[in-house]
Amino acid sequence: MDKKNKILLLSLNWLIYLFPLFYVLGNFFVNGGVILISITGLILYKWQIFDFKKDNLLILMSFFFLIIIISTFFETITNPGNVKLYKSIIFLRYFILLLVVRCALINDHINLKKFLILCLISSAVISLDVILQFITGKNIIGLESTAQHRSSFFGNEAIAGGFIQRFSVLGFFFTLTVFRKSYLKALVSSAFLLVCFFGTFYSGNKMPAFLLLIFIFCILTLLS
Repeated sequence: MDKKNKILLLSLNWLIYLFPLFYVLGNFFVNGGVILISITGLILYKWQIFDFKKDNLLILMSFFFLIIIISTFFETITNPGNVKLYKSIIFLRYFILLLVVRCALINDHINLKKFLILCLISSAVISLDVILQFITGKNIIGLESTAQHRSSFFGNEAIAGGFIQRFSVLGFFFTLTVFRKSYLKALVSSAFLLVCFFGTFYSGNKMPAFLLLIFIFCILTLLS
């Protein structure tokens, strides 16, 4: 691998590893991160990311995004001005993101454990901060909670519960790989999920708390 590709690969790694942080920083950073990962991946892997002939799930996903664009196109014709076609085309960045990450994993260019541990740390920190905000009325940096929501570092955006729910699921899988002894694995993973559930619950976001509860129930059912 030449120097240019090494720099691109290093940049791609850090952009993916820091993705949980982008969520904390706001939508601008999330969208910027998605775009940068997509562009970096396209430059690095080129047409290789579109080589998924034997992957039925990705073929199905490609049809899903294609249907969105086609339906939006016809909706634009029938209701001009109400629907903007470019929005559905821009939505394709998530499909490109999926292809880039898949290609990086196939080529063993991402240390998946590093990403999972960052998901674990970020979801645990946000959960503990939400719990602190619920108990004291303020989070660790002094942001106050509202009557219905505890948003932690997200400020006025009540999305802490959704953040914890998404990234705690990924972080949970890291707890299953880091410990060899079964009792340590059970203890750490249970404590982590419990903290994240209370963080999601006290955030005031009901649906993420419900979804995380379903995930915990499924894990308990599978392991019992």
